[in-house]
Amino acid sequence: MKTFLITGSTGDTGTPTVKYLLEQGHRVKALVRREDERSQKISHRKIMCETRE
Repeated sequence: MKTFLITGSTGDTGTPTVKYLLEQGHRVKALVRREDERSQKISHRKIMCETRE
């Protein structure tokens, strides 16, 4: 199992990438611009979210 840092994890490309990596059994760290509805959707998964503005 590897750990991946995904920037733009709530965007059109990042969201399916995060989903795929989790399905493959990897750990994911998500870098999000701000806490909003989209970042809340992924925070319940096994993802470490880091907010940067």
